[in-house]
Amino acid sequence: MLTVLGVSEDVYIDPKRGWKYKKWDCQCDCGNIISVRTSSLTRKDGNGTKSCGCQRMEHMLETRIIHGESNTRLYKIWKGIRKRCYNKNSVSYVYYGERGIKMCDEWYNDYSTFMEWALSHGYEDSLTIDRINVNGDYCPENCRWTTMLVQSNNSRHCHYITYNGETHTISEWARILDISRLTLSNRIINLGWSIEEAFTIPTGKYTASQRNKAKENEYGTSA
Repeated sequence: MLTVLGVSEDVYIDPKRGWKYKKWDCQCDCGNIISVRTSSLTRKDGNGTKSCGCQRMEHMLETRIIHGESNTRLYKIWKGIRKRCYNKNSVSYVYYGERGIKMCDEWYNDYSTFMEWALSHGYEDSLTIDRINVNGDYCPENCRWTTMLVQSNNSRHCHYITYNGETHTISEWARILDISRLTLSNRIINLGWSIEEAFTIPTGKYTASQRNKAKENEYGTSA
């Protein structure tokens, strides 16, 4: 988990002989930078330094019997947040860690603290964790448990549409108009229909002539 950045200004001094040994600045996958002796990096017996300590801490958390949570949905949510915020190999890292989104220390270092917050703030297996400020961190002040619909409406990728003086996301308009969100999104984004057309033409597959006929019936004039 360590990437060597260069020679460290810090040195290791042998407590018995007083000899000085070179150390290296290394960045852990979790983001921390530590100073490590050459011998600790090059050991072949598997006992050298492999991380800043987060790997050991994660192993301890996973094997702790006291919380008995390692197979629960909530525990997997906690691990998922850490992964997308700190693991550069995660497919989701680009949307979280690379954008500077982090997990607060109290949650990162202790699953039980996260679990206590979750259970006291309405966690249910049907809900997902949502950041109120989509550009903010995962922390008690910026997180809540919501349905997938609320979370999708809070996404930074939301497409807001104003029609007849009302503004809603595509998901909300789909519910209001009783039309499939996929159909509505496809009409507006992929097919380039006007908002009026997308909202008023009945659902179905239209050829060019059928579409014009539907518009003619809707407005009483030739399209």
